[in-house]
Amino acid sequence: MTGSRNLMHAVAVLALLTPGAAWAEGAPDLFAILTTHDVIYDGIGWERHAANGRLMVQMDEDMRSRLSFGEWWLRGDARCLRWHRAMEWECYGVTLDGADGITFTDDYGNVSSGRLMVRDAE
Repeated sequence: MTGSRNLMHAVAVLALLTPGAAWAEGAPDLFAILTTHDVIYDGIGWERHAANGRLMVQMDEDMRSRLSFGEWWLRGDARCLRWHRAMEWECYGVTLDGADGITFTDDYGNVSSGRLMVRDAE
């Protein structure tokens, strides 16, 4: 079990270090916030937005914790993401509460709220 966990962490690090394009087409403050903080969803999991456009998500909703990878970029004040290159981009409005809260809202009005946690220096 430890070997597979170490392999998963190695793959995660490599995915985050893989170079990508400049992904911010606006909202430089939002880009800076997302690339220096993790988004924590209490009791559910977390997201990490890398500056190269890679997205890593750890979900802990059930007994099996799973790690997923995708891509992200900003379009104005919206965060867009996709989980596979063949998928359409999905964009979410972003609201910051001024403290450590962040909310993503999709086109249907569905809301996901989390809190920002400063990352350790990498």
